[in-house]
Amino acid sequence: MSESELSRSSDAIVYFVLSPLEGPAYRICQDEELQAMGGVHALERLLESQSYWFVNLGQIGLKHDPYFGDTFQDSDLAQLPDPPEEAWQTGRLNPAFGKSEIEKRAFREVFQAIQRVLDTWKTYEDTTVEAYALKELKISPQQLVSLTTGLRALKRVHDVLEVTTVKFWYDSQWLSKPVPTDVVLAEYSFKIPVQLRWAADHQLISVEILPAALC
Repeated sequence: MSESELSRSSDAIVYFVLSPLEGPAYRICQDEELQAMGGVHALERLLESQSYWFVNLGQIGLKHDPYFGDTFQDSDLAQLPDPPEEAWQTGRLNPAFGKSEIEKRAFREVFQAIQRVLDTWKTYEDTTVEAYALKELKISPQQLVSLTTGLRALKRVHDVLEVTTVKFWYDSQWLSKPVPTDVVLAEYSFKIPVQLRWAADHQLISVEILPAALC
């Protein structure tokens, strides 16, 4: 095996995708694949069709190994910058796709509030962490519009929403953002009661996860 074989490299574009089909995941597309599928626009239309949200994180370099193919380091992903909020694009599986800003904001705030609760369920044993990721928030576009219509009129609304979560593990010494890909332990579906209300300045939506006994 020659040194040139090991050092030959190419680039890949990296997206982070939140999808109800597989949960949060990195999508890494090499230059050759990107060209074959018709470029960045074609890739983003594909991601749009499969996701709630997706965002371009940037590019990483790949090293070629004749036995293992093109590889990259965990540290390569970790060095990608956190994207600004406005860089995220809305996918077609998001019930707020094509809707007004209030529907987009409401769905995002509910999704993030549930994930924050799931983050408190983490358990630790040495460097092994067992965690939970929100995979699917089951709410239809019509149900979402009904919630935001009620919110405009009543300033406070409640609902019980079904979710699917993924339990997975990761090593706390890993550098990149942990995702469930290839390390899934279990998948659960259950219902969560939520309350939406206008925040104090009437510009933002506040979401509270209510006790499960209210389901």
